[in-house]
Amino acid sequence: MTGYSNQLHKQDRAYWDVVKGIGIIAIVLGHSASRLTAFVYLWHVPLFFFITGYLYNEAKYRSDPFGYLGRRVKSTWPKFMLYAGVHVLFHNVLVRGGVYPPEELYSPSRMVTTFLLAVPYGISETTMGPLWFVPAWVTASFLFALCMRVGNLVDIILHTSRVTSELVSTACALLMGALGLWLIGAGHVFPYDLQVSLLTVPLMYAAWLCRKRLECAGRAEPVQNTKSFIRLSSPVFLAACVLVSGGILAALNVFGHFYMELRSGQIHGLLFYPVTLLGIGFCLCLAALVCRMGAGSIFRIIKRALAVLGSCSFDIMALHVLIFKLLDVAWVHVLHAGAAAGAGAGVGAGAGAAAAANADAAAAVVSAAMAQLPAYPCSFPDEIGIIYRIMGLLIPTLLCLAWRRLHK
Repeated sequence: MTGYSNQLHKQDRAYWDVVKGIGIIAIVLGHSASRLTAFVYLWHVPLFFFITGYLYNEAKYRSDPFGYLGRRVKSTWPKFMLYAGVHVLFHNVLVRGGVYPPEELYSPSRMVTTFLLAVPYGISETTMGPLWFVPAWVTASFLFALCMRVGNLVDIILHTSRVTSELVSTACALLMGALGLWLIGAGHVFPYDLQVSLLTVPLMYAAWLCRKRLECAGRAEPVQNTKSFIRLSSPVFLAACVLVSGGILAALNVFGHFYMELRSGQIHGLLFYPVTLLGIGFCLCLAALVCRMGAGSIFRIIKRALAVLGSCSFDIMALHVLIFKLLDVAWVHVLHAGAAAGAGAGVGAGAGAAAAANADAAAAVVSAAMAQLPAYPCSFPDEIGIIYRIMGLLIPTLLCLAWRRLHK
């Protein structure tokens, strides 16, 4: 299934953005308490680790893991700090809206100190929750690069074959994965979710290994590889892969009551890897199908939309929960305004006891809604779930595109 990715990456550079677009939609769906939450939790976060491993630049970073770490920090830290500032600035808005208790109102000095807590990739605000992924991903990228460097050093020092070098890197990645499994199984939680970083290193290495094998196969038997790609990239085959893999994952959810949550440690031991890889395969095939069908007007629009969402995935990751909570506050204000209007109409009509009863019922609805405001990551999925999903994707994407336009 990953083979399509390699070919499509050459034919259409938007492919990986489409994959990331599907992944970030899955994250927003999961956090908005949709019916697909359990389904997407099987693979949505690990997908981004897999993508990183597949796109790893071996020629540039195999002998320079610290350079690779520096690149990851350079690409994420400025945005992380920018969005940390946004979350801090909106803190008092959420306090006044009822999301946080009144005593948590920030003074200017408290705003500054809270913002500075984010400097070492700290999660200083509740609405920043999804950004836990960033330091974990940076750490996992470095650990993966270290595995590659260990294999490279063995090759340099012992003058071994490339196969031996890869075996050493493989063993290193597997050891890190085993350590991650053990730590999570034992209930250990480390700063920056180090246990998750260790767990995901084998996924990154497996992605890189798939790419290398496909590149070798293409060089050794280019004609046969092209024929195989033509057969395997047919819409019928891709659709079948999507249906079969998606069906198995759905069956695990519905009949096996199988649920995974990476950060909380609910991973089901070794089953984490085959289930996650199946989910990643589902996503890769779905993206390949969208790209393969891109000649049609509808699919072309879908492909372009997914690619844009994927290119703005960091921004969506950073802002969607904050948008959820602002929508929650707005929803309560809508209810309050409706209750006030209803009460005024009842009094104007002179309905007496009936009007008073209606006003009391409306006030009770508003009070119940206010009590739900602190719920995380969203408070009213049944009432405004679709609005969460649309705005959680749309607003960060528009901000991302506007920022790019300003910096052209």
